Amino acid sequence: MTIECDVLVVGGGPAGLSAALTLVKKGDSSVIVLEKKNSCGSTRPRYDITEADKETKRIFETLGLNPLKRTRTSEWFFPDKEFMMESEVEDFYFLRGNKTGSIENFLTRNLEASGVKILSKVEIKRIKMMDKKIEKIQVSYNGTNTEIKPSFVVASDGTFSLLREKLNVKKKILARFKGVGILMEAKGENAIPNSRVYFDSNIAPGGYIYVGSVKRDVFFCLVVDYDLIKEKKNRLVSNLELFLDCEYKKLLDRWKFKNYFGGVGISGTLEVIHGNIVLTGGAALLHDPLLGYGLNYAIQSGYYAGLGICNGDLGIYDNFVKQISEDFKEKYFLRDALKKKGNGSLDILVEYLKQQ
Repeated sequence: MTIECDVLVVGGGPAGLSAALTLVKKGDSSVIVLEKKNSCGSTRPRYDITEADKETKRIFETLGLNPLKRTRTSEWFFPDKEFMMESEVEDFYFLRGNKTGSIENFLTRNLEASGVKILSKVEIKRIKMMDKKIEKIQVSYNGTNTEIKPSFVVASDGTFSLLREKLNVKKKILARFKGVGILMEAKGENAIPNSRVYFDSNIAPGGYIYVGSVKRDVFFCLVVDYDLIKEKKNRLVSNLELFLDCEYKKLLDRWKFKNYFGGVGISGTLEVIHGNIVLTGGAALLHDPLLGYGLNYAIQSGYYAGLGICNGDLGIYDNFVKQISEDFKEKYFLRDALKKKGNGSLDILVEYLKQQ
């Protein structure tokens, strides 16, 4: 069987789904989304806190994405100081996963209502290139081989993008993060009124611990510099448990465990446009090099990629990525400071945060 479409989106995460929804909202493109798992979004729910400036808010509103919680206040804890910060840039809280209320679930439902085909449990078998463009992609779907002929391909298949590797896209990795988290259920709502961020180089080398809550859900996530941890999985879980035992033991004894979660974020540079192929989100290495988050960049990149395709001008997306790369330069410097132990190296970060 052969299927033709204007745009093939590879990957059913926030970047790919945002690109697909932008395409159907801004134009009349025929869109197909491929997802390798059973459904878009993890079966293990988690929450993401992401920064939302004026432009990010506009994109969220355009796509109909409403945060479950938003605050301007955040608390920052360092070994020798702590402070509360009020910022014009808000913290937006979103549920991730495949459950009702998650970003992935919301985008999926809206796409299906618009007639977009979302094919799950798909395996890419073969890619046929011509003149540095994808002409055909052969996939295994529902036990049969299906051939898809797209005009454009949006590669949104995550940090370890299979499509990016198949195309041999050259990349330069500048920062790598690994995180583990735990989701709890409190007895009352809003247990943690605003986001809390803790820095401790012994527990979170080159990283931090962030804490937040949405209604009765409370989440804790330890993020570290991947290159500073030797025993990746076991040590991270142990370090998170050590932090919780020191800071939140009395509360945890009264709260109900829901699930663990985790992930990896890689920040770097690469060419994001290759012929008729556009890389977005994690596949484009769009993660904050200082704090490791990537949800806002995933949604923004999907939006601008979709907008560029709709307008016949991929320069729209290229300019967005170039601006992000410029914004990241100062954060790479700050990241290097965070990797060093000692309170003095954190002073630079404190001053940077207070200026935001």
